Amino acid sequence: MLKVSENSKVNLRPIHESDRHEIVNFIHFEPYIHRHLGWRSPLEWITTQPYYVMESNKKIVAALACPEDPQHVAWVRLFCVSRQVSFNDAWSNLWTMVVKYYQSKSITIAAMPMQAWFKRILITNSFRHVYDVEMLIWEQSPVMIPENSSPFTIRLMTINDLPEVQTVDSDSFGLIWRNSYDALEIAFHQAVFATVAEDKNGIVGYQISTQSQIGGHLARLAVHPKVQSRGIGRSLVQGVLEYFRQHGFKNVTVNTQTDNHASLSLYRKMGFVTTGEEYPVYILDI
Repeated sequence: MLKVSENSKVNLRPIHESDRHEIVNFIHFEPYIHRHLGWRSPLEWITTQPYYVMESNKKIVAALACPEDPQHVAWVRLFCVSRQVSFNDAWSNLWTMVVKYYQSKSITIAAMPMQAWFKRILITNSFRHVYDVEMLIWEQSPVMIPENSSPFTIRLMTINDLPEVQTVDSDSFGLIWRNSYDALEIAFHQAVFATVAEDKNGIVGYQISTQSQIGGHLARLAVHPKVQSRGIGRSLVQGVLEYFRQHGFKNVTVNTQTDNHASLSLYRKMGFVTTGEEYPVYILDI
């Protein structure tokens, strides 16, 4: 295994658009790959810094992408390492570049490791475990919903709703879970079913759902804190379940934090059950 310090031909630099094909092959064929589960793939971040590669003999052997989105938060979008390189050495060198990039501002770096090797790297580098995200699944369970007597309506989301949707999103979530406008626009275009709840003052809640070959997925649900506990979230979720049921899907999944008791209670009342899958979240303030 190549040690960085042992090879004078190692080069660290920002990624270029011309690296796209090599990164595609790297992601598909190398064993040590961490990819963040977000609306944008690692390739879609290539034009956004910080996104660095490590080269040995003019060949990419590692890459690290931590672009800021939303403001003051940077998720580890990609960390990939060749089998020829020590992943600890690769992280150390690329991480130094990221820290230098953000040295003039305060930012939280977040990561959701799916593999033990990456989790160990985070712990070794002083990241702290703050949450666990768990998956729940609904499988055609009967759901009894009381008649809605609240002064709000549910309708399909439009692109023009996104500024208000972003306001609801920012007011409803902690810093690392917020979506930027750009992220919400991408989510909107990827959605198969997106709705908003509104009252006389405007949009007070929304949901965005996607689908795959195995079922539907409630990707995002938010209700403004000022109008929570009024059945808005329940109505939005019911609409999602009815949509997927009508389109022949037998199950719907959703992810939420294990300490988000309000969301867990809602989903369980709607017939969701936990799958046992949990994903840790680590953060580091730099």
